[in-house]
Amino acid sequence: AHGLNFLLIGVLGGFFLVPLNALIQFNAGEQGLGRVLAANNFIQNIWMLAFLGITVAAAYVEVGDIALIMGLALIAMVGAIYTLYQLPQSLVRFLIRRLVATRFRLKVIGLDNLPAQGGVFLLGNHISWLDWAMVQMACPRPVRFVMEREIYERWYLKWFLDFFEVVPISRGSSRHAITILARLLEDGQVVCLFPEGTISKNGQLSEFKRGFELSARQVAEGADAAIVPFYLRGLWGSVFSYASAKLRKSREEGRLREVVVAFGASLPLAAGAEQVKQAVFELSVSSWEDYVRGLPTLPGTWLRNAKRAPGQVAVIESSGVRLTNRRLITAVLLFTRRIRRLVPEPALGILLPASGACAIANLAGLMAGKQVVNLNYTANP
Repeated sequence: AHGLNFLLIGVLGGFFLVPLNALIQFNAGEQGLGRVLAANNFIQNIWMLAFLGITVAAAYVEVGDIALIMGLALIAMVGAIYTLYQLPQSLVRFLIRRLVATRFRLKVIGLDNLPAQGGVFLLGNHISWLDWAMVQMACPRPVRFVMEREIYERWYLKWFLDFFEVVPISRGSSRHAITILARLLEDGQVVCLFPEGTISKNGQLSEFKRGFELSARQVAEGADAAIVPFYLRGLWGSVFSYASAKLRKSREEGRLREVVVAFGASLPLAAGAEQVKQAVFELSVSSWEDYVRGLPTLPGTWLRNAKRAPGQVAVIESSGVRLTNRRLITAVLLFTRRIRRLVPEPALGILLPASGACAIANLAGLMAGKQVVNLNYTANP
């Protein structure tokens, strides 16, 4: 039993130490990384030596193994309570991350573009009510979000938003909030603002308001701060967006919805709204291309789905001829081998009327990896 206890202590300790060391290295920065790692190793070795001495002393005075295990549990409990006291937001973020992960699978692109130190002004598109959670999950640093005061002051949200130190802002009296944002950036914190000012009604980028420029201009000259554009993809069509009910229903899937948060290269604080919007637009293109590269191919998807129902009718010609998935797969695979042998070129022209043969030729060309071009068979030479 104690062998299992010590095994679990070692495994769970590894689950704790590996992410902790990674977080320490991320936040240490290149200049102070050596000193931080040296101090970390020194402290760890000191405590390891201290607990080794406690273990030897416990064996010397013949303290029972049960008491020793309970002592370790007590120390771990005290450390956990102290950690929760110092970093209560971390526990809430962890719980939110686990909750969101039941419906969404998050992919982060361009994390290297996010500075480990210094002030960061995160500016990006606004697609849904879950954008804040996705940005915080993607960013290893704590994020201070800017929110419309009308939403912030709702009684059932205010306590939660205060817990995460959200900065409220209103169109009528925004001067105080602008000053607060500038001070946060000077202090080296991460601030996230959605320049569109509202959740998108059509899933596309709209006008970027210039309010963030006022905060950026108030940051003291020489402060270590920059703008980092970001783009969110994958939440449009979810129940948390303004997409139509018809679109949301068509996007309902049994598997996890893939969400992408892409961070772009840093921009100077002097960057205007149009420049930031252009950077976000370019991120939308690159993140879409990255998403498409990870999708299964069209012929591969067809073959996988056709195999699930081999006896189902797939093609019906006007003459009454019917092809089941089994016969269609057989014909396509046979013609795929022939096309690969006869057509070394990357493109394949098909001159056939709409028919079962045309469907077979198209699928075989795609299976052979060709660029298929259908020509009008009634056209003159």
